[in-house]
Amino acid sequence: IDNPKILKENFAALETLVERMTAESRPTQEADGEQALWTGVKREHVLAFLKQFRVHPANLVAQVEPIAAYCQSPEVPDMDRWDVVLASNSRADAQRLSIHDVDIGLQERKTIRDDLVPPALLVSGKKARVASRGLEKAGIDADRAHEAEKLFEREHPDKKNVPDWAYRKVRERPLLMLHVLKLTFDGVKEPLDNVAAWGVSFPGVKGRGVRKLVSYKVNLVWWNDQHGDLLVEEGVDDDDE
Repeated sequence: IDNPKILKENFAALETLVERMTAESRPTQEADGEQALWTGVKREHVLAFLKQFRVHPANLVAQVEPIAAYCQSPEVPDMDRWDVVLASNSRADAQRLSIHDVDIGLQERKTIRDDLVPPALLVSGKKARVASRGLEKAGIDADRAHEAEKLFEREHPDKKNVPDWAYRKVRERPLLMLHVLKLTFDGVKEPLDNVAAWGVSFPGVKGRGVRKLVSYKVNLVWWNDQHGDLLVEEGVDDDDE
């Protein structure tokens, strides 16, 4: 949401989560300024962060209530402990930031302002993806990650790059990905710093495993105005990963 107060509150929510996790265990970093990883994080810490973080109503996949309902369902196993990764820009010229003594570099993203209601910041267009390729390997044992890569290569010999969803097949714990962004805009000299964002990755293979239905509440007039072009004759097209 393109609102200074909300952006500040969202960054504070990220700081609070890092403080809580660091109080229980220090993260692992290959070097100063690299991404930081916590393993075995309590589910209540993750859900408290998600409930505090305010997302744009147009970002349906990031609405907290359905995610929380899924994570707390007794039908869905292995949701009590999480991996949490704080992504980082490790380039030498990256703007540095320390969050409770965890040093990272701000990730730079080109952004456009959208005149939705409320106003929105679009970082990756309609895909709304912030993470760089490979981030979903975080928290996965090297041997299991290699196993996922070899499986993808066998099933998709014509593909050069391994997509992140391939690692979900071998993931043992859900993953929360945290980002602190430096947003740049065409024609605007000053960037927007310390913008918090997040993403989640759940274990499993698409279309298999436990299916848990969750409910979303939307205004139909608003939905048709914002997402009517996503509907096709047979239903919603969800083939794109």
